[in-house]
Amino acid sequence: MKTSKYLKTIAFCALMLAAAMPGKAQVSVEQYLEAFADAVAVFGRGQVSTYILAGLGDTPEAILSLSQTLIGLGVYPFVVPFVPISGTPLEHHPAPDSRFMSSILQPLGQMLNQAHLRSSDIKAGCGRCGACSSLSSFEQATA
Repeated sequence: MKTSKYLKTIAFCALMLAAAMPGKAQVSVEQYLEAFADAVAVFGRGQVSTYILAGLGDTPEAILSLSQTLIGLGVYPFVVPFVPISGTPLEHHPAPDSRFMSSILQPLGQMLNQAHLRSSDIKAGCGRCGACSSLSSFEQATA
């Protein structure tokens, strides 16, 4: 039985990525997109999701552009605000404010609706749960 596949990636500026996660920085966006396309071929459109942290340096436009590419592949881009955690290297990095997140989630909700991708249709994973992001409420607001 096929269920959904959850592939994790984090979108933010290359310098921050290289400093925070040097291993992930060695994998190109093109390689991730290839893996996502392969996963969609196996698990189906809307059953592959990826976790995108917002607030680490990427602009809303960059996140939305990547999200549009992912949606085109049939991948659900689960955009989540960065939350600093004590004792980690980014504990003093500020979390994004609500205006920043709304500038991403509102148009992303529209993009997901236009593509007929909804978190409620995902069988498993972070996009299905939705506890870390208010993205699903933006899907509903634009439905």
